[in-house]
Amino acid sequence: MCFFRISASFRWLAPFHHIRLEHRNHAVHEGARRILTFRINYRAYLAWQVEDSIYVDDRNERFSAMVSSLDPSLSLPELMQRIADFYASMDLDGVYIVLDDRIGSGELEEGCYTMEHLNLIEARESAPEDQNEPVQLRSDCADRERVLEVQNEPGMRPIRFKNIDALNKHLDAIREGSYTLVLPLHIRSLCAGLVILRNPRFIIKEWRFYEFQDIVLHALTEWDTNRKLVNSLSTLREIYYRDLLTGLYSKNAFEPRFLPWLSGELDKGRFIAIFFLDIDGFKEINDTRGHAYGDHILQVTASAILRAVPPDNFTYRYGGDEFVAIISCQNEETIAQSRRRILEFLAQDQISASIGTSYPVLDCPPDQLYSRIEEYIHDADEDMYRCKKIHHAAR
Repeated sequence: MCFFRISASFRWLAPFHHIRLEHRNHAVHEGARRILTFRINYRAYLAWQVEDSIYVDDRNERFSAMVSSLDPSLSLPELMQRIADFYASMDLDGVYIVLDDRIGSGELEEGCYTMEHLNLIEARESAPEDQNEPVQLRSDCADRERVLEVQNEPGMRPIRFKNIDALNKHLDAIREGSYTLVLPLHIRSLCAGLVILRNPRFIIKEWRFYEFQDIVLHALTEWDTNRKLVNSLSTLREIYYRDLLTGLYSKNAFEPRFLPWLSGELDKGRFIAIFFLDIDGFKEINDTRGHAYGDHILQVTASAILRAVPPDNFTYRYGGDEFVAIISCQNEETIAQSRRRILEFLAQDQISASIGTSYPVLDCPPDQLYSRIEEYIHDADEDMYRCKKIHHAAR
């Protein structure tokens, strides 16, 4: 009995290592001899290795770059565009991404897709063949006289469809000689959409494709989780910035919300005025009619201010029964009209209030706006107390 040793450099012959050649069995011996003595084209084998290593390196580089680019903080269209770009870089004739328009609304349902909610988000199709010129790549690892021709991956171009029905008609028209692979997109157990791949030839040798598909689903789920966290933080931040009783801004919003608004209004060259309002006899209202009625008076006052001042201005509860409205307008006539309207609306509910006014001159650097506006609020506060003394004297 004898054994043949197979060189480790030809691992692809490993399936034959188990053959045992016995001299007394001539048929087995001759068959194995013919298998193990054929001539190998080393140049072709090395050329194939070079070409395959080029493909593998390029594939791994593209795969790693795309995986790292799927940032959950992206918008949904940006995320889908990057996913479509990755699919389009492979050897196929078309990629189409269809999503449910209820994503992000909290209305997605488990189960089957609902056609009326599906919308085409991204579509790529291969360019005409005459646009794909082969690349000449000389290889020093193989025969120096040999030139490897590596065909460019099909050039893909964006294509637009009016709606999902137009896409269906398009795919029906080119159905002959084509095949499609439909991959589901899910956010956890919810149906989010579909990826449609036309003639995905790359699957034959792209062993990491299904790994990437898992990463796509994970990225979509991470995007949804990130969206929910951002929305929750935004809601909590809005609650923190608002006065819970009146719905106006609180002093917490003064720096993060008011200063950016003020800077924008000053850039437009707008005229700024400050109202400081205090309800007359509010302590007596609380003492005689109770705090619940006092809260009602505060709410009515906040509503009157919002109705009286021009829209998109900054109004907040300064504290207790004191309110501040900072308005942006074209002239002083608008200031006087807003002040008059506030008092009229309050009078309709038999509420008396004193309003002080100041007119800021904010010709200062942006980093000094906060301190300067506080000074003008203090001026409006003092003007309000002068008005209140006049009210008391008139009684």
